[in-house]
Amino acid sequence: MKGEDAGLLYPRSCVPNYLIVPKIVMKVLASLAAKSIDALRLAALGIAVCLFASSCSIFISYEIVPASVEIRTAAIRYAQKYAELGAVYEWGGQDPLPRKIAVDCSGLVIRCYEYACGDYGASLLFKDTTAKGLRQYSSLIASPEKGDLIMIGDNNEISHVALFTRKEDGRLYFIDATSLTGMVSMRSYAENDPKFIEFRRMNVINKK
Repeated sequence: MKGEDAGLLYPRSCVPNYLIVPKIVMKVLASLAAKSIDALRLAALGIAVCLFASSCSIFISYEIVPASVEIRTAAIRYAQKYAELGAVYEWGGQDPLPRKIAVDCSGLVIRCYEYACGDYGASLLFKDTTAKGLRQYSSLIASPEKGDLIMIGDNNEISHVALFTRKEDGRLYFIDATSLTGMVSMRSYAENDPKFIEFRRMNVINKK
């Protein structure tokens, strides 16, 4: 997935606006950001941040957690929407719904999780990455559930990612964007297919 966000299906942002604060507070935040405060590290440690400006006090606490079943289910709904609208495969594509759509495998996953996060007040740990890069933002799991990530490739080298939907009759069904079909669609492989490298669950940032 390459490039910058060009819009969302809904006007609400994937990154929740937890607080509306005075301009003076925003200046303080900007000043702290300029000093390279690592917000993600704070989130990972679950540290509460306390900022004071004039008479206004802000307390913000974040935690990194595996995506809930609600978020994962919503991600699948958005993936199905991409398929219904006839989204085509394009390397580096990240087109948002509902315009003419072209996405690649990681672009589809990221977009769907961005939208799903926005529905439940969460956010992703990153803006853009590759199929292989998703490993650092997700947790290894033994058995996938709806909305989990399927890491696919050859010779144990990840080159593709898909969204798991279900297991049926010894096959794993998933939604992906691939050059093999030229579109976003539902596909399946035998559950013991060597192309399946591992299963992972997306991690998200929640406000505590």
